[in-house]
Amino acid sequence: MEYMDPTGKLRQTPYQVIGFADYVKNRLAELRSPIAPPPYAMPAEKEQLAAVSEYVSQNPYQFFETYNDHVNKTLTTGKTSMITRMSDPLLYTCMEDCCAALGFGSLAGYTYEPEEAGLVYNAYATGHMDMTWVMVSNAYRKQNLLTDLELTFLLGHELGHVAGLHTSARSILKLKPESIRSQEHTADRAGLLATVWRIARLEAGLSPTEMYHKALEAGKSLRHKQHILNNVASAGPWTRQSLEEKLAEPKYAIPEKKAGRKDTHPSAWERIRALEEYVRLTEFAECIHTLWGSAHPAALRLGEEAAHV
Repeated sequence: MEYMDPTGKLRQTPYQVIGFADYVKNRLAELRSPIAPPPYAMPAEKEQLAAVSEYVSQNPYQFFETYNDHVNKTLTTGKTSMITRMSDPLLYTCMEDCCAALGFGSLAGYTYEPEEAGLVYNAYATGHMDMTWVMVSNAYRKQNLLTDLELTFLLGHELGHVAGLHTSARSILKLKPESIRSQEHTADRAGLLATVWRIARLEAGLSPTEMYHKALEAGKSLRHKQHILNNVASAGPWTRQSLEEKLAEPKYAIPEKKAGRKDTHPSAWERIRALEEYVRLTEFAECIHTLWGSAHPAALRLGEEAAHV
């Protein structure tokens, strides 16, 4: 995939055409290597990922076959449409920025029609860092409900799940609900970082603090919109204008509610509080330095501006 870096220059990821047998051989060798946690992973996940990495190194064929079967099922069932630069330029460039920001070697995107009625507004991803498939439900695209930054956050969130091997951890380790909630916070951090990357590329004149604030607001707005979409069944059909009007109405505010002991996902209120806390941590600035280097426009001098975000 080709993408624009924050300086506005077109970059192309070099590739080499090899036979399928060689690809599988190389892929299995990579899977046997230790898998490092992404720098934005929640502390509780690092032990989980070490256990998954050990399992994958011992069972690479099973792991490789499982996620390829998942991809095949995804692309052959239901109504899917590939996202290209021509079919949806905005969604495609959001994918490019997420791919560049989070270190993915290749990314293919599709829109789809969810089979389950309760998942009309949904997205997910599968695969691995060198080849990932991301799916976005058609409702977002058809009704133009999200801004480009909200789309970037949504896509980055799903790629965060892939980078952390979250699906594998859930199936291999039989995680408890609180561990799965931790994964959701990790994925939200990935979404935030991807959004910062896009802002840095499109609005180079902003200060790091302004970039972080803008990315944070996009993440909060996305969670608020999803809260309304999933809890106000009688208000459709939605448009972006009608949805954004609801954001300002007190009766549609996100309640201050914590997830229950058996809930697998944090509440929208908890997600927003966690993001607000994350951008205040030195860990956030360190993550940007680790991912993109100190010369990147979004990088901070550690310990200075981060304390004032």
